[in-house]
Amino acid sequence: MIDWTEATAVGTLALAAATFLLALKTKALADTATKELTLVEKQIAETQRQSVTAEAALTASIRPVLVDVPRPTFRRGPKTTTLNPAGFGTKSTADIDVSQIRSESADERLYLIVPVRNVGPGPARVTAVTVTAAGEGQTGAPVAVGRGPSVIAAGEVAEVRFTAETGSGPAKLIQLLRTDDDLVVEASYTDVAGRQGAASQLLLQKRGPDQYSATGVRLLDEPQFTAP
Repeated sequence: MIDWTEATAVGTLALAAATFLLALKTKALADTATKELTLVEKQIAETQRQSVTAEAALTASIRPVLVDVPRPTFRRGPKTTTLNPAGFGTKSTADIDVSQIRSESADERLYLIVPVRNVGPGPARVTAVTVTAAGEGQTGAPVAVGRGPSVIAAGEVAEVRFTAETGSGPAKLIQLLRTDDDLVVEASYTDVAGRQGAASQLLLQKRGPDQYSATGVRLLDEPQFTAP
């Protein structure tokens, strides 16, 4: 005769053992899944870190930086032809100092011409150029707007220009140049993608009538002077 009490006990014990083994197997699978998930998370974090590093390296590799041009800086000028007494032409070239800041008058216009150079690894897209008086107490000084090349390649020297009609009344540029104040020329620019905005301020010291020299440069994340 079957003792159902003993059979039930044995069955219960077997079921408990099977449940325990299943729990152990489930825990092992869960631990393995957790380890795999942790490994995947680490791989994702490393990939993101490498992506950020790569983006930062790419950004740095195309970031332009505009500064003043050290004096003297000579460049080969264009070819010119000189005629001798016999009427024969002789072609020649001459070195030109491209670092000179010029303030001059011509054709009833007043000009301020300031050379800049791009020492960054990428081209600069010039978005705005202004000039105003230097100094902490010059917050109310006029701000004159100039123009420059649309793009300044890496390593290139270019000019930013300010122009005023001498007979058009009290133009802001004329007001600035007729004082003894030092000047600040600010160029705003971005990289070729238009993403990295920056500004450079060239400090111009007045040496005499219509004579200026660059004495330093400030690099800013954004323009300080607002064009009128």
